[in-house]
Amino acid sequence: MSNVEWRNELLENAEYLCSGTASEVYTSTAKKGTKGSTRVYVVKVQDLSGKRPPHDAKRGFKILSELRHPNIDVIEDAFMDKFGSLCIVSAYKRFTLSSCQSQLSYEAKLKVSMDIASALDYLYENEIIHRDIHPNNVLLDSLDGPAILTDFSTAWSYNCKGQEKQGLITQIGTGHYKPVETLFGYQYYYCEVDWWAFGILVAELFSQTDLFDDGSREGWPSELKLINSIFKTLGTPNPNIWPALATFPDWNKFVFTKYHGKHWEDILPNVSEDIQLLVSTMVKYTGRGIPSSVREHLEQLLIEHKKTVK
Repeated sequence: MSNVEWRNELLENAEYLCSGTASEVYTSTAKKGTKGSTRVYVVKVQDLSGKRPPHDAKRGFKILSELRHPNIDVIEDAFMDKFGSLCIVSAYKRFTLSSCQSQLSYEAKLKVSMDIASALDYLYENEIIHRDIHPNNVLLDSLDGPAILTDFSTAWSYNCKGQEKQGLITQIGTGHYKPVETLFGYQYYYCEVDWWAFGILVAELFSQTDLFDDGSREGWPSELKLINSIFKTLGTPNPNIWPALATFPDWNKFVFTKYHGKHWEDILPNVSEDIQLLVSTMVKYTGRGIPSSVREHLEQLLIEHKKTVK
């Protein structure tokens, strides 16, 4: 793949890195003699010829290009290649969270969680939903951080709605990080879907085990399997404890086994009570904890941890 032809005159030596649902990602270097020639870049190539909702390259680019936050990816450049694809250039980061989380210290995990909470709080303040929070969309340049939230290709903004003006698309999220309300066709969600996925990410970062099971590891992902896993863990909801359920289009299409929710010490047995409590404020059906409160909790945990290691 090293013969990829860029229309951009400043980049060369393109090497294939990975593919997503609606994009291909390459690493590249700046040409010798140009500014930044010692740096490595990531170029995300997004085909504009066919839309795959909720993927919207132009909307994602517009949203991300207007953001300014230390824990959100920065667009260094953007251009159209000769095939009509949108190419977004950003600085290369050595790790994804999924590739390095087992190597992180407890303190680094707290800092990473704080960084993501800070980014999500910023998005909340700016009326933006990321809609695809998971470890592959968190980047780090070292095992000490900082953590950088990336990939806004499915993001939605109140000021940049695209085709989603009346109700939002429900096919969002990745694997077992998909928000539970969208599994029942609910279109009027907001930033709380990001907080749900973030809670799962934090749980798995500290426990090193999947919180829910959608069948992906066996090669047969299923939303029904994911729903069953969520209900077995948190308990089967009903409109009495989650009133919004009555408005979910697909809630009454199935009859679900009634499970009692487990205690968090049983769900995350190898995780401290403080982290169990933190996760429980986000991975819940109603009243999910807002990122600013989560960050404050994490800051306090970091302070207490530093006292113990002195």
